[in-house]
Amino acid sequence: MGPQIDCFSQSMRAIAIDMPNYGGSAPLSVGLELADYIDWLFVVITVLDTGPINLAGHSMGAFIAGGFAICNTDLTRRVAVLNGVYNRTKGARCG
Repeated sequence: MGPQIDCFSQSMRAIAIDMPNYGGSAPLSVGLELADYIDWLFVVITVLDTGPINLAGHSMGAFIAGGFAICNTDLTRRVAVLNGVYNRTKGARCG
């Protein structure tokens, strides 16, 4: 992620966020659904007071970014969804 942040930071404010339960972030709770992550991202964007954003998400983050953009058109300038997981197993869909 470092090279992308370095590149984007030359022309805009670039922020990389660890989702709950990923990276160094604490978990929200057990049994989260996509809507919970979208709500979490809304709080993060609101607290950061960034205004309309360009948002990119990879893998699970792609689903969150897409859902956020659909639910928050006033806060989303552009969205890139990268490598969203397709045709996951039933167990993976529940986790």
